[in-house]
Amino acid sequence: MGTEQKVAVITGASQGIGAALVKAYRDRNYRVVATARSVKPSCDDDILVVPGDIADRKTAERAISEGVARFGRRAETEKDGQLVHHISNELLAPTAFSSMK
Repeated sequence: MGTEQKVAVITGASQGIGAALVKAYRDRNYRVVATARSVKPSCDDDILVVPGDIADRKTAERAISEGVARFGRRAETEKDGQLVHHISNELLAPTAFSSMK
């Protein structure tokens, strides 16, 4: 991966687990695409805020396209070892937190 930062896409990023995940990934030097219906703007240049309901296809497409434009990543780089995470706090099991230390 070299010196490039990894990118995490966090849904439900405005509060609770989603907000905690944004902080946790930034603490690990990830760039973050943060999306939620009520997400607030961020002063952190490595956080891209995309307001909207992730269940709406247009919001999901906007999150990815704006993330690529901002952070210079393409989806196919995932196959080349560039890791892009999509985490939905609705799908995140409590046991998943043990691996995030």
